[in-house]
Amino acid sequence: MSTSGGNDIPRTIRFYDRDVPAMEAGDYSIAVSQSVNSTDTGTPLSKTFTVDRNFTVVAPRFALPPSGVQTVFPPGSASGIFDQNLPHVVLTEPLLPWERLITDGDATAKGTPWMALLLFTEGDPDIRIIPPTVQPPQTASQTLAGTYAIAPDPNDKTKLVLSPADTATLGPAIEPEVGDATSCYAIDISTDTFTALTPRYAELPYLAHARDVEPVMPLKVTEIAVQDGLFSVVIGNRFPKAPPAGSLTGIKHIAHLVSLEGFAPYLMDAPVWPPGITRVRLVSLLSWTFTTMPEVGNFRELMLHLIAPPVAPGGDGLRLRMNPAPSNAPAPAPGSPAALVQQALGQGFTALEYDTRAGDQTFAWYHGPFVPHPVAPFAANTPFQSAAAATIYDEVTGTFDLSYAAGWELGRLLALSDGAYVADKLKSQRTLRSAVNLVRERTRWTPAGRRLMAAASTENAAHLHALAEPSQPRRAFASWLVAALPALLPKSGVPARVPPEPAARPMLTAARQSAPASLRSLQARLDVQSFVRSRALTEIDGGGHASGVVTTMQGLRLLENVPFVHLVPDARMLPAESIRFFYVDPNYLDALCDGASSVGIQSSRDAQQQAIVRPVVRGAAIARAHASRATRIGRPQLLAGAQPGDPVAGFLLRSSVVSGWPGLEVKAYSDLAGTNQIQPVRMDRTLAPDVMLCLYPQVPVRIEFDEPKEGLAFGVEDDALVYLRYIDDAGGNPTGKVIPGKTETLDTTYQRGTTRVVNIATWQALLAQQFSTSPTAWGPAAFAIQMVRAPEQMLFEYQHG
Repeated sequence: MSTSGGNDIPRTIRFYDRDVPAMEAGDYSIAVSQSVNSTDTGTPLSKTFTVDRNFTVVAPRFALPPSGVQTVFPPGSASGIFDQNLPHVVLTEPLLPWERLITDGDATAKGTPWMALLLFTEGDPDIRIIPPTVQPPQTASQTLAGTYAIAPDPNDKTKLVLSPADTATLGPAIEPEVGDATSCYAIDISTDTFTALTPRYAELPYLAHARDVEPVMPLKVTEIAVQDGLFSVVIGNRFPKAPPAGSLTGIKHIAHLVSLEGFAPYLMDAPVWPPGITRVRLVSLLSWTFTTMPEVGNFRELMLHLIAPPVAPGGDGLRLRMNPAPSNAPAPAPGSPAALVQQALGQGFTALEYDTRAGDQTFAWYHGPFVPHPVAPFAANTPFQSAAAATIYDEVTGTFDLSYAAGWELGRLLALSDGAYVADKLKSQRTLRSAVNLVRERTRWTPAGRRLMAAASTENAAHLHALAEPSQPRRAFASWLVAALPALLPKSGVPARVPPEPAARPMLTAARQSAPASLRSLQARLDVQSFVRSRALTEIDGGGHASGVVTTMQGLRLLENVPFVHLVPDARMLPAESIRFFYVDPNYLDALCDGASSVGIQSSRDAQQQAIVRPVVRGAAIARAHASRATRIGRPQLLAGAQPGDPVAGFLLRSSVVSGWPGLEVKAYSDLAGTNQIQPVRMDRTLAPDVMLCLYPQVPVRIEFDEPKEGLAFGVEDDALVYLRYIDDAGGNPTGKVIPGKTETLDTTYQRGTTRVVNIATWQALLAQQFSTSPTAWGPAAFAIQMVRAPEQMLFEYQHG
């Protein structure tokens, strides 16, 4: 376990205090005058010409377009352990927080953000949003913003933002401008809530900064990407509330990005409100909800628990299998039933009830596609024709291994449940059957075809393609007309030829080959098999029905839609708060796909044809599965030149880390140094809320679990610690690197009572003291760097042998 040591803030991200525009949004007037004086002594002239022009600098004021928000954190509607994070919003417009003056006409307000991010907790009786008086009574947890008009509405004069009809509600002290929206969302809160939650005027600059993310920033493995470009960031000043210890439910929070334009006089500890004012109406530019879940343990404790006793040292106990026997149990006698059982369990088997076809009730051994040791693929490249053909009988113990038989049946059932696959399979099978029929007919009734069949079968693949072309008979007939027909036509002056006597046909001495036998022998030829495979590959590449077959096979080779009980047949293999590593059995994947391929096989000819195209479909499915995750998340392959292959290894993680940290980052490497990254072919969090499955195309020797950064989250570490970071590289240390041994504790001393609102003024002043000798001036950018959470990391390494 380690915290980040410099890599948590990529050097391609630059922080700026602010990005102040040359002109703030508003209405402007420009006056131009020109004086003309004549030097003519005859007619002296002195005249001034003037012209006035009005213009407006337009910027969002009452609403943000959807494209104006790049991301929010915590993510909208997400559930997780967020109580150590300050919420924030990343805006696509780098100038936006400074495009307006918080007090109209006050030049001293230039550079002070006019917006703030407020956090409300559902069910909090002291700090809540008050329903507008024009709406019917709501519950105390009312959180949705109401729709209001900006200027007076002749149809409804009660719901106004700038001039509330309710005399106890104070609206923003601003004047409408050209280009303002006609309606917006707004919230009503009490004056006490306003004072408790809003930042003080002097704190606002530290809660917004600009950010420049260069396009060379490396991609993350998880689905959450960090975009490049110029952005502005607004950070909240209140921590979410954690559920109490022992609670089983989360707490809902509502974040509102509000406009403070016109409210500057009240951003203080004890504001003086106008007489009779008890409520404040704030424009809500953006809002979203998230839920903090019970924290059963922090990231460090949960990850370390994965390898805590009773896991055997050395990592052998982290293999996906049942524990054969307690470590203190005496070893059974070699060859005894107990020894055989322990051996089977150690190989990943479990014993399941089994009813034989004869009606006997017994047990059989079963392991899923995940096994604790590598399994060599079967040498013969022939499919399992049935579940019975995939059954393994152990003569020594008189028991059956039904692993591959169960996989075959499962593949068939999954295929039969997919109507689109069945249709594609039958149509693709019919297309290939028709192509073979065409070859058979044209090789029987044309001289060129008969010559092909008489030649060596290894030399005819290209000629068979030409022979099977739809226009081949027409071209052959046209060639005969040009080459052979003139010699057969009568010529002037040449006597007619006497037709030859018909030759006596010998009696047939042997029976003709039947049509099924003829087709079987035809499909047994190497050139015909090459022709069929080529036809299948062309249909796959062209998006035909065979392509739909490959798509289904792709999913099966990634074990998609395979029930969890088939992956982990006994819950004791994957206990709560555990991680288990495994190899993928290639024979199980083949059995699964062979079962699906058996759909539509009605004759020995179909079975023979299926065996011919099996390598083509299998190879295409493997290639498509290898690239499916990159295609799904819109990322290129991370490994240049990586060869497609089946998943060969992976892990199952069953822990609260999966549900509590939705953006958990996982990186795998093929070397211990962590330089050759492996891109997973499947990373799945949908099997269960607390289960993650990862499959890799090669055996990883190093796997890193990183606490999610989510595009740089802000907050504190465990025990309210903040790791201080360098804000310049004057001493050779990169900006953003954690300063060894330098921490501060953001405890209740720096919060406003029990509200979980950070007293930014005193907190940033404390941090500023730690950098009093730095050549870089302290400001919002430096403060934001200190508040970036240092993600923790859990590292697993596999030592061969």
